Amino acid sequence: MGVGQLVISANIASVPSRQKKLDRTIESLYHQVDEINLCLNGYETDPYAQDSKINGLISDNSLGDAGKFLFQAQNKGYYFSCDDDIIYPPTYVRDTIAKVDELGVVTYNGRTFRKYPVRSFYRSKSYKYRYARHEPETLKVDFGGTGVMAFDTRYFQVPIEAFEARNMADIWFAVYARSHNVPIWHLGHESGYLASQETEDSIYDEKYRSDRYETEVVNRAFTENGSSLLKRILG
Repeated sequence: MGVGQLVISANIASVPSRQKKLDRTIESLYHQVDEINLCLNGYETDPYAQDSKINGLISDNSLGDAGKFLFQAQNKGYYFSCDDDIIYPPTYVRDTIAKVDELGVVTYNGRTFRKYPVRSFYRSKSYKYRYARHEPETLKVDFGGTGVMAFDTRYFQVPIEAFEARNMADIWFAVYARSHNVPIWHLGHESGYLASQETEDSIYDEKYRSDRYETEVVNRAFTENGSSLLKRILG
């Protein structure tokens, strides 16, 4: 399935309360990739240990959703960062690899703020492009949804140290990509191409009214005053 010596992997962070949803997500990706890597946040045991195609890593959840980026250095190839509440279409990997080869870092969910600085990362006005609805345009975005993202690790990786606080993967990925002048491309797609599974414990719901830190990070990185944050991330 891989291309030459390249490995195609799906990489997901999940928690025990979402295992049934994770099962359905895995099923949708299983025959499209060479391996599935799981960051099992808060699990006591690995429920997939008997499946040689699935690599589980039990974690203390200190990284939150950024756990899906723990596996970048493991193999050279196409790295799909995925979420445990999404059902991926049967042609998802094939479709997306063609766009990775053409554009680089790609996603099916993105946003760009109308102006900076922003008052709130979650509530300020922005141009939003959603994976679950019809989005005809392929265009550059400031922030890409890391649950529907792919890139080639031979050319770009985000070190796990760049994810400085948990459950901010989209932000830290965007900040690091910006600091390296790597564009993030939102891919146009049809409605229903990707499907959501209903959840009651999303990061969005948790942070929508409490995003002061997220807003500060974004404003430092995406305005002229952002140099200090970028230098700290780059070491």
